[in-house]
Amino acid sequence: MKTIKMLILSAVLLLGLSVLLSLMAPVAPEHTRSWSAAAQTVAIVEGKVVSIGEDSFVMQVRRVRNCDLKGLTVTVVWDENTQWTRGKRAASPDELWVGAAVTVSGIVEDGVLYAHTVQIGGGRAARR
Repeated sequence: MKTIKMLILSAVLLLGLSVLLSLMAPVAPEHTRSWSAAAQTVAIVEGKVVSIGEDSFVMQVRRVRNCDLKGLTVTVVWDENTQWTRGKRAASPDELWVGAAVTVSGIVEDGVLYAHTVQIGGGRAARR
């Protein structure tokens, strides 16, 4: 009887410890992806910005290289590691506008393009 109680107590303690460790694990942001260009094929997508969100934008696709992206539009998600350029200078997501021509390189997963670099060009800046 004492052995059975010890086994049950051990199982409960192990289960509690595993739950506690999983709760203490760092929670990654929803759109954060870690990837290496050598491990996955980097897609290059050219198009025009249709709408802009907080950490993403939707673009109308004009040309796709290095992937079999299907559809006329794609959602592009960026994070703090995304590199932005406009012409030959560094840029930021604040310089993006609806109607801007963009070229994005990144990894496509489940129809979403996780941006590594975003090059903004063409058109005129307008309010979002």
